[in-house]
Amino acid sequence: MKVLLYRRYVYDTYCLFDNEIDAHLFHDYLNTRHNNMKFTMENEVDKKLPFLDILIDNSNPISPHTSIFQKKFFFWFVN
Repeated sequence: MKVLLYRRYVYDTYCLFDNEIDAHLFHDYLNTRHNNMKFTMENEVDKKLPFLDILIDNSNPISPHTSIFQKKFFFWFVN
C-alpha cells in the first residue's frame, strides 16, 4: 500500500492512491488505530471529488482542474 499524495487541512485529509484496494486498506487501517475515532472516505464520481470547498476534476490526471464547490444545503426556519 503506497500513498501517492497526502494533504491535510485540520481534520480533512486528501490522499491519492494507485488503486481502490489500497485506498480501502488505508481507510481500514486508520479506523483500527483508536476506538473513539472513525474516518469516512469519499470516492471519485465521474473523476471528480469534492474536498473542502473545492471540486477536483481529475479527467486529465496530468493537469487536474479545480473549481469552487458548495454542497447543497437545506434551510429550516422555525416561527
